[in-house]
Amino acid sequence: MTGLLDLPAFKRRIKAYVQLRAANKELAPDSFYILRDLLLRGEIPRGEMPVETLLRENLIGSGAPKGPVALRFPVKVAPYYFPGLYPSGLID
Repeated sequence: MTGLLDLPAFKRRIKAYVQLRAANKELAPDSFYILRDLLLRGEIPRGEMPVETLLRENLIGSGAPKGPVALRFPVKVAPYYFPGLYPSGLID
């Protein structure tokens, strides 16, 4: 369980997820840097980085239409972000 919360390993899992989605042309490869910054900083002002696709994918979110954005953990990323906690075949 402690391995799931290891920050360097968690960043690698986020990067692997983005690379997988980028290979399928579903996310921009540089989306990882936005997600990494949100993991480390907590939230960023909406205008600081291009975030539309990440918002649409529910990988990030905001409490207000023009408010800062923060990292989200939708169920679809659970097998990638938290392997072993959510086996990949159980979640669509």
